[in-house]
Amino acid sequence: MLHKTLQRQLIKAFGSQQRIPKDLYSLFQTISDTYFHADEDRDLIERSLEISSRELENLNRKLQSEGELIEKEVEKRTQELSAERNKLSIILSGIVDAVIAVDLERKIILFNKAAENVTGYKVAQVIDKPIDDVIKLFDNATQISSETFCPMPQNNFEGIIYKKQGLKMLGLKQQQTYVDLLTGQIQEGHVFNLGCILTLHNISKEMQLEEMKLDFVSMAAHELRTPLTAINGYLSVFIEESRGTFTEDQKMFLDRITIATHQLVALVENLLNVSRIERGAFTVKLEKIDWLQYVKRVVEQFEERAKQKHLTLTLNTPSTLLPPVMADPLRISEVVSNLLSNAVTYTPGSGSVTVWFEKTANEVITHIQDTGEGIPPEALPHLFTKFFRVSGKLEQGSKGTGLGLYISKEIVTMHNGRIWAESTFKKGSTFSFALPAVKSD
Repeated sequence: MLHKTLQRQLIKAFGSQQRIPKDLYSLFQTISDTYFHADEDRDLIERSLEISSRELENLNRKLQSEGELIEKEVEKRTQELSAERNKLSIILSGIVDAVIAVDLERKIILFNKAAENVTGYKVAQVIDKPIDDVIKLFDNATQISSETFCPMPQNNFEGIIYKKQGLKMLGLKQQQTYVDLLTGQIQEGHVFNLGCILTLHNISKEMQLEEMKLDFVSMAAHELRTPLTAINGYLSVFIEESRGTFTEDQKMFLDRITIATHQLVALVENLLNVSRIERGAFTVKLEKIDWLQYVKRVVEQFEERAKQKHLTLTLNTPSTLLPPVMADPLRISEVVSNLLSNAVTYTPGSGSVTVWFEKTANEVITHIQDTGEGIPPEALPHLFTKFFRVSGKLEQGSKGTGLGLYISKEIVTMHNGRIWAESTFKKGSTFSFALPAVKSD
């Protein structure tokens, strides 16, 4: 159908619709269709624009609503983070241990109140400063580098990465403090630029108290040694000069007095040795020793004592030649004698004590095995600590102080060796220690 406007114009020009040529009519028909569809497209576009406008308005309202919710959520999260930060700050300020956090460049990013007290620095003085510029840590006389006590995170590890007790720390103006150090890392350290967190427990007062205890023990032991030496000397002379005049009861009493005196002398020497070890004054002078012959001489000193208890004391000679060892003859004798004494003491009559050797590529291992009461499993980890004594029947067998094994361990350690114990309760024990062998030229 022609567009109405075109149809009116053609009729006016030709007089009637029938007089319009077919070709012209067809042409105008096409033009009419174009106008018709254009009207439809225009209407469609107008409707689409109207719909889009409404959708945009709805979307805008929705975005505004969501934006308000996001703003509220951000504000809430910000308040929560602020509260957590304040809570953490309060917690850190109340912790008695110093807490220092450093970034991936080992620059300080957190420094609590206890850290100020222990180092002498204020927070403003240390923030963004390298940890090495603030504190210096020493293990005895050896300085520990920050690469050692504060290594950077690797492989997303989380947990304790360094732990050391009894370190000397120098802070502001060389302020000296003794601390126990614990270094930790978190798995997300790389993300938050957090290298490690140091926790330093101030043990200066404990060290001072320990120093006072050592002073007292050392002084008391020195004061006791002089009269004990006199008693032991006079007693020996008296027994030697009057031996033939004693009755059996008198001999028994004098023997017991002699044994008790020797025990007191040994106790005093042990206390002095512990004091020297703790002060770092206990030293060794190493020399080359024919180990087999040396141990033979020590074992011979216990043969009479073993015989009195009806024990079999055996030294098994190795089938191959033992290499010599580097040892201090006086100090290492204390180790062998202490282990043999314990074996003889805690092995009941008719039992046996066996000494045997083992050779490895770099060590000579000495084993002292007995058929005594054995040691309970729970006691084994504590055997070589100060003043530890096994409770029960073993405790009744001797009146020792629990210092012998501790001193033995320290002596073996000074020889760059190692010492350990294995035991089956009610069946016996084996104490072993290894010393570095002297390599043949």
